[in-house]
Amino acid sequence: ELIKVPAHGDDIYNIQVDSLAKDAHSSSQPTVSSLAFYYAPCLLTFNSLPIDTNIRHFLRFIVDARALLSFCSMARFTALGSPSLFDWAGIHFCLSQIKGFALHKNGRPEF
Repeated sequence: ELIKVPAHGDDIYNIQVDSLAKDAHSSSQPTVSSLAFYYAPCLLTFNSLPIDTNIRHFLRFIVDARALLSFCSMARFTALGSPSLFDWAGIHFCLSQIKGFALHKNGRPEF
């Protein structure tokens, strides 16, 4: 159940927001249709391909990929041989399960 906050009772914009929230809460229809995304003011693309996922998740993936590239380029790995010797997808998966693995301080990744 939605409850109106008395302190905002005389504000016209809060009244409008409360009304919209109550309507959306009681409606059985979704408030955002998938067609609404076709009318977005811009279409985000990467390498000429549309980004059809949450932009924050997409950008997080890019940051993680850069961190992995930095990680696999470290001298301790290149001294062992060709980077193709390692299963980087598997390593990325394992490392991504560790919270705070690639903490950045002063622009320098900590591995």
